[in-house]
Amino acid sequence: MQSDDPIAAQVWKFFTRTKQNLPNQQRMENLTWRMMALSMRKKQQEQRSREK
Repeated sequence: MQSDDPIAAQVWKFFTRTKQNLPNQQRMENLTWRMMALSMRKKQQEQRSREK
């Protein structure tokens, strides 16, 4: 995993790669996708508020 990726993106990538071996794999992938999206949206909003 790359160190410049947000932690939520790293978790999503992990579950995407290992989903064949995990119970409830699609649900976990979906949950981590949503977490990643929320994290990235929050980061963008913080950057925009700093620019103003």
